[in-house]
Amino acid sequence: LEVIRSSSLDLLSFINTILNYAVIESKGIKIQKESKDINQLVDLVVAKLDFHLQKKHISLEKELEPLFPVSVDPHLIMQALTNLVENAIKYSPENTRIKIRSQEIDGMIRIQVSDEGPG
Repeated sequence: LEVIRSSSLDLLSFINTILNYAVIESKGIKIQKESKDINQLVDLVVAKLDFHLQKKHISLEKELEPLFPVSVDPHLIMQALTNLVENAIKYSPENTRIKIRSQEIDGMIRIQVSDEGPG
């Protein structure tokens, strides 16, 4: 049941992503900015994808620098982060490691997702 539930959520996420791309391309996107801690959004994405990490025996290491809250659209940021981490899981061999790093550089926030896949 958990696999079916997870697959259904993945399919829903995929459909929503396609719909969002269509909205973006039609220039009808409305950004809903909120003050958020990016590291908390990273934690939510990692928690959501934990089942997939465990399934492939992939460990996830976080190096999250303490950051200041920033004005972002949390849904769009979570979509982008989910896409990056899902791709890292998809293309990583079993028993490898994915690393997520956040850092503040010159007043900007950088999020880096790296894996041990072939790309």
